[in-house]
Amino acid sequence: MVWIYSFFVSIFGTAALTAVRILTIIYLYLSVLYFQGMVVEYRVFKRTQFAPSIFLILLCCTPWHGLQLSAPLLMIYPLIFSFHSIIRLSMSQTGNYRRLFLAGFLLFAGILADYHALGFLVGVCLAYFTISQAKIDEFFGILLGVFGGLLLFVLFLYFNGIGKEFWEIGFSSFFYNWLNGGADIIRSARNSTLISMGLNWGIMIIIGILGLIHFRLKILNYVILIRKVELAMLLWLLSGIAILLFSGLKLQFSDLLTITPPLAFYAAKTWDLRMIPAVRSSLIALLIVAPLFMGLHFVATHIGRNIGPMTTEEVDELLGIKSILPIHEAALSTYFQEKSFPNGIWVLDNRPELYPYLGAKAVNKYIDFSLSVQKISYFGHESGLKKASDEDIFLQFQQQKPDYIIDVTGGFAKLRKRFPSLLGSYEVEAVGHYSVWKEREDN
Repeated sequence: MVWIYSFFVSIFGTAALTAVRILTIIYLYLSVLYFQGMVVEYRVFKRTQFAPSIFLILLCCTPWHGLQLSAPLLMIYPLIFSFHSIIRLSMSQTGNYRRLFLAGFLLFAGILADYHALGFLVGVCLAYFTISQAKIDEFFGILLGVFGGLLLFVLFLYFNGIGKEFWEIGFSSFFYNWLNGGADIIRSARNSTLISMGLNWGIMIIIGILGLIHFRLKILNYVILIRKVELAMLLWLLSGIAILLFSGLKLQFSDLLTITPPLAFYAAKTWDLRMIPAVRSSLIALLIVAPLFMGLHFVATHIGRNIGPMTTEEVDELLGIKSILPIHEAALSTYFQEKSFPNGIWVLDNRPELYPYLGAKAVNKYIDFSLSVQKISYFGHESGLKKASDEDIFLQFQQQKPDYIIDVTGGFAKLRKRFPSLLGSYEVEAVGHYSVWKEREDN
């Protein structure tokens, strides 16, 4: 994901974020179009042909704070393609190898972006052995796509000399999160992400469950092709739920995007059933409530006003939004107004949006605070990652010290105490709820 964003920065410069947003809109549109085309091709629904695409759009676009070019969002198209490839396998095997190879390759690309895709690789393999007449040579096509992508990536790491760093940040972090994820499953029931899911997707989940129950009870009434489509959606949904359970407290709302297509599929089935007009009208009203509320919440957050009796901050806390829009950082914007920082700043908080908001650059490799808090021992966070050595930390700041450090953790005070000769010239000033460190003017 870092490489994708860096690619846009290298091409579009300061307009990179706008370009990413435009690409995200186009990508989501193409994914929805492909999903809709697949459902129409197999004539799964009779009365409401466009319900799957409409429901998928509603799920992906609610709430607004989940809209970003994230790894789970990028996984939607490869997953649709992979499960569709399993459904459409023909007896003649013409084109089967190519489709399965490409499915494996795309799934490996998804694994690089987000290790959760490993679970979907298992789901696709299960779908192959349960939906089609399994053939070893065909299944080898999936594996060849995965290992072909792996080989290309290993060669890329080797020739760029970054294999060690990738292993530590990627696989060590994966094993640490996986080993600690199981213990967090019960506690994650109180996680605000699940509360946000219930508030935003509650009605869609209910009608999706009803659609799933209908298929399970009436599955023998459908033709074989529709059974294959439904079984693929079921395996997709089950593998996605299993992945979310192992996410534990590290579950984020964007992770839920990977299960939106099967959820939209089952919700569309309920919508396709005969209903009393009053019931259908009531469901439409309930389905509109969440997008409407979140849209009003976005507007209120942007203009700095409240919705009803609750403040926007209270709604943020309820929905599990960990950071509000930077437009509310009036104290910071006022403090840094007309200040120059040619040597950049360092934000000791999981708020990377503050860099472009303040018009500043990052000056060291510790820009990803969620990672650096695990790497720098002075922040007091234990993890399975190898700690950065004092020598490495010292060299980073010796090469270029930031003009300002924005801290909410108290971690910089510990760093300053550990390296007094290097960082002792910084003095602190309270700005809003932040501690802003800057070098004394006599230095």
